[in-house]
Amino acid sequence: MPTVLPSQAAGWRDHTASGFHITLPERWEAVDVGKEGIEAILNSLKGINTEWARNITTMVSAEAIQEMMKFWARDSEPAGIGYATINITFQSQPFPTKVHDLCTLMPSAYEQMGVEMVDAECDLEINDLDAARFIIRLRVGALAIKQYQYIYVKNGNIWALTLAVDETEWPEYEPTFVTIAESFRVDY
Repeated sequence: MPTVLPSQAAGWRDHTASGFHITLPERWEAVDVGKEGIEAILNSLKGINTEWARNITTMVSAEAIQEMMKFWARDSEPAGIGYATINITFQSQPFPTKVHDLCTLMPSAYEQMGVEMVDAECDLEINDLDAARFIIRLRVGALAIKQYQYIYVKNGNIWALTLAVDETEWPEYEPTFVTIAESFRVDY
């Protein structure tokens, strides 16, 4: 029996951007990742009065985020405090990078960022891409955010998909996050 892709199922639709495709539930809204869209995202972080949000908004410019950020979307319905979101970043590497090597580096990178790594699965293959999947937790003031971070590697290119939601909503969103992340495919 053939597998039904999310885009073929009712209530899902494909999005294409910067050489990749991803499928999201229909009620999810893509946000412009041009300079104005990134500035709007940063401005919304300024409304979160925490040290973490202040650090992000002062350390990272809209231009720097715009260069790496290729896609951002959110569920149109609130989930706990805020909304469920996905963002996709892209980095081209000058040398071949292996998922296994990234898996070795990620725990210390998360620790330096003040992010708790809950779980890791490395050396996966999803849609002909080398992949790793991490579950991470981040405290933003009183809010605890739980995230899936999928890392995909192909031909020296790295895509990082981060799917996040208020931790209280995690059980509801986890299966949707897996379906979204594992629908990711690249053109080259």
